[in-house]
Amino acid sequence: MSQPSPTQAVNGRAVARAQEEIARRTAEGEFGQPPNTELRDRAWMEIFEQELSNRQPRTYYHKVTALWHDKGFYSEANKVIFSGHTQEQVTIPKGVKVLVMKNTPQEGTRQPNANIVYVTLGDENMPDPTESKPPEA
Repeated sequence: MSQPSPTQAVNGRAVARAQEEIARRTAEGEFGQPPNTELRDRAWMEIFEQELSNRQPRTYYHKVTALWHDKGFYSEANKVIFSGHTQEQVTIPKGVKVLVMKNTPQEGTRQPNANIVYVTLGDENMPDPTESKPPEA
């Protein structure tokens, strides 16, 4: 059987903690006898809102362009070591981190040698949040 993803593992632990807390509070009579489901549901929501507020923001990698070795990679006489072209209009927000991610292309392919990406944290409203891992070539 496959292992749960890191997100599934974190969520599973959060649910287990919430279940324990709700069971404890129910046993102490906090929600009345018999338990008032509306009060108990409100407590669940408060527990999960607290859990979400304590989490680290998600990292988004936004692809800018792919890069290939240029003449400067092979010769000291040339200054340009990588080059590439954007496929669409790209606006990089001020203050974000920009990375050049190394790629290891397979022999005989036209895969890029690197990718330029910019990184945002937890802002789903930024343009094109793709995924939480660096893009593949």
